[in-house]
Amino acid sequence: MKLAVTGLRGIPEVMGGVETHCEQLYPLVKQQHPEIEITVLGRSPYIGKDAYEYKGLQIKPLWSPKNKYTETIIHTFIAVLFARFILKADAIHIHAIGPALMSPLARLIGLKVLVTHHGEDYNRAKWNTIAKTLLKLGERLAVKSANHVVVVGKSLTDQLKEAYNEHSKITYIPNGMKPQEGANTDSMDVLIELGLEPDEYIVYVGRIVPEKGIKDLLTAYAKSAAQKQGIKLVIVGGSDHEDSFYREMQQLANCTDGVVMAGIRKSDALYTLFKQSALFVLPSYHEGLPISLLEALSFGCRVLVSDITPNTDVGLPEACYFPLGDIHSLANRLSVTNLEDYVVEGASYIDKYNWAEISRQLSNTLQGIE
Repeated sequence: MKLAVTGLRGIPEVMGGVETHCEQLYPLVKQQHPEIEITVLGRSPYIGKDAYEYKGLQIKPLWSPKNKYTETIIHTFIAVLFARFILKADAIHIHAIGPALMSPLARLIGLKVLVTHHGEDYNRAKWNTIAKTLLKLGERLAVKSANHVVVVGKSLTDQLKEAYNEHSKITYIPNGMKPQEGANTDSMDVLIELGLEPDEYIVYVGRIVPEKGIKDLLTAYAKSAAQKQGIKLVIVGGSDHEDSFYREMQQLANCTDGVVMAGIRKSDALYTLFKQSALFVLPSYHEGLPISLLEALSFGCRVLVSDITPNTDVGLPEACYFPLGDIHSLANRLSVTNLEDYVVEGASYIDKYNWAEISRQLSNTLQGIE
């Protein structure tokens, strides 16, 4: 079986939840089924122009513009045609509902189609009305046109089954937790570089985009006891497109004492920033199933997250949630005097969000659409 994969920027170590999902998932699928030829069709602005191999996967960059409104749809259109007529793939795995707009085309030209629904992207604050309408259409076309749809969120799976009455066609397969052994060493150099001490900073890991609640977090931190106690707030991540919101957040961070903009960090440096933190915070308004939260759990972090459904689906202790958008509540909770409230037994989630088991579920799904 020849399988093409699209809907992501590329792998490895490209910023994004879909990218992390694919980086963890497909090497395991390849290990379990060496006979499957897997080609990831990435975007050249993020991974360069030359093809390469990664853990048994073929990575083929294809051209795309770097524009938040046209990048995804243009690249997916090219990828679908490339998969069918150049790669001569049997099936294509499309990630996210924006790229899923191309699922009818993929079926029309003879490809088997699997779509993974990573979340209700039409709820993202960055999109205008036209974009949100197209994303909702992408969701509908995924369900109606694809051979099968995988959904990473439990509640969203139930919602889609009820809305479309397609119980046998829609399957819940969550994101997973990175294994702790993935971090071989603590790269303490990153703490020295950023002027941090272990257990004396709060960390956020993710994109700097409106739906992640970054503005709420910065505002709450400025009002919090943590800032007065000298506990720093470390923002790890960046933005693909340095738009007005990104610039506004940089300016707000620069004007707020104690905030450290760490940029995009990878490998051991990222693992260290997780593991040595006093508290991991995720104030998101929108998620599919947040991989950064699962990573925080895998490293034994104390966690505090917004009470949106994708976060509550994880099943954390009640004390680990705060009301979405409630800056006053978030500010009150950002204190290192009550850290025990946010302790989670991360190991108890490993079986539930195990990449090896998730890859087996996906392999079974792929075999079902052959």
